[in-house]
Amino acid sequence: MSEPASKIELQLQSEPSSLTVLRGMLAGLGEWLRFDRELLDDIKTAISEAANNVVLHAYPDGTGPLTVTLAIHPDQVETAVIDRGQGFQRLAAGEDHMGLGLAVMSALADRAEFESEPGVGTVVRMAFGSRGESFRVPAAAGRSSAEAALSRGADVGAQAAGVGGVPGDVRLRVCPPTLLGGVLGRLTRALAATAHFTLDRFSDLYLITDELSAHGVAAAVGSQLAFGIGVRPGRLELALGPLRRGSVERLARDGKDGQRAFPLVRLLDELSSEPAGEGELLRAVVADRRRPER
Repeated sequence: MSEPASKIELQLQSEPSSLTVLRGMLAGLGEWLRFDRELLDDIKTAISEAANNVVLHAYPDGTGPLTVTLAIHPDQVETAVIDRGQGFQRLAAGEDHMGLGLAVMSALADRAEFESEPGVGTVVRMAFGSRGESFRVPAAAGRSSAEAALSRGADVGAQAAGVGGVPGDVRLRVCPPTLLGGVLGRLTRALAATAHFTLDRFSDLYLITDELSAHGVAAAVGSQLAFGIGVRPGRLELALGPLRRGSVERLARDGKDGQRAFPLVRLLDELSSEPAGEGELLRAVVADRRRPER
């Protein structure tokens, strides 16, 4: 029986700025899993071409949902770029930009498949083979409930309680939770740039995302974690879960003297929790305190 895939799903809007966010997430994932540099470049370029086609062509009257998934096997990475736009009929490479993008994807991937139906949307599936050592996802210490679920073949689409309700303009799901550490920092900092964070506050995000990743992995209650980010000028609204009940309250307190934790809580502007199925959802706000008023 082959080893089950580790999976990532990123949901965002078909805006030009989303391409930068997407490439940042892919770069973080590739570094985390130690992808061969050439392989990582091919994956980033091919997925970016597919996503750029969505931005340019899928929603002629505005923007719409853009979903990118990756399934990471020991010897292969399978990807899909999905939209719910107008679709297209001609799949062969041609003279227009869309045709050129399809040719690039086909050249870079070991396998590329294009499914499109007018008025329904388009799915671009690509597979990339390992060009070095097998891909290995870092595991948490011991056999967690997440690892046990993954060993039974749990799919990122089979959501644990509360995962589907994670709010945000950009939403991420990872399975197993240990993948969060590879993508959360890059993703959040890319969105902070679109929110026009100043440099001083931007640097705090390195500490914040490291702490949130570690807490999420330690407190996860299922085979996956979901993370949502709401983006406003000078403000990021974060959501993470599902986590064990009470874990957010413990995060905000020091076990010895009841003082608020450092550095995470002092770097956040708000921290709270809310029920999510049998677990809870962490809610936090990071505001740019140094951003001048307009």
